[in-house]
Amino acid sequence: MLFETIIEALEVLDEIKRRPLEEVMASKVLTGCMLWNLYTAVQSTIDLTLKAIVKLRLPTPETYAEAFQILSRHKVIPEKLRDEMIEMVRFRHILAHKYASIDVEKAYRVMKDNLEDIKLYLKILSDKLSELNINIESL
Repeated sequence: MLFETIIEALEVLDEIKRRPLEEVMASKVLTGCMLWNLYTAVQSTIDLTLKAIVKLRLPTPETYAEAFQILSRHKVIPEKLRDEMIEMVRFRHILAHKYASIDVEKAYRVMKDNLEDIKLYLKILSDKLSELNINIESL
């Protein structure tokens, strides 16, 4: 279910990112849709990560960022991807707690430049779980 939620959010964001920044910024509907789907994609990715950690019987993280550090430490994901995902966690914090002062242009750049990181993360995590006969869609 989380996997499907992430994919659906990414599909919406892929549609929005085809539009120029000016069009997105001029439309409260597009801006709101972009911000909500960015939040949904990142938060659901974090939730999926936490479930994978439990399923893999890895140490319990104290923070969202630490969850990706644990996966990297246990060779589930590479270090570079760990760092990219930790940046997404930081961005999620802004979306969740500083929404009144979000820089829409920065959010648009994240959408344009960083969705591939989430897609790569899902692929690598799915492959690693598959090696252990765990279907990512069951988490």
